[in-house]
Amino acid sequence: MPIYHFHLTDGQKLHDPRGLELPDEAAARHYAEGLAHGFVPVASLLNRASQMFVEVVDEAGSTVARYAVNIGHSRR
Repeated sequence: MPIYHFHLTDGQKLHDPRGLELPDEAAARHYAEGLAHGFVPVASLLNRASQMFVEVVDEAGSTVARYAVNIGHSRR
């Protein structure tokens, strides 16, 4: 199974060095959406929700998707 990395961007990028083995890109996107939703309370406390994103990167280093840390919003 491929490994996907889930980087958190908040002006600076917090790299996910280990990644997560998932069956496919759809599973990686689903996981990233959950992460982005989970960061909403933290982003709200820091008043940075509009600046935070979860970026999905595949094994080749290509960005697969990017999800805003805002309920109901995503970017690809």
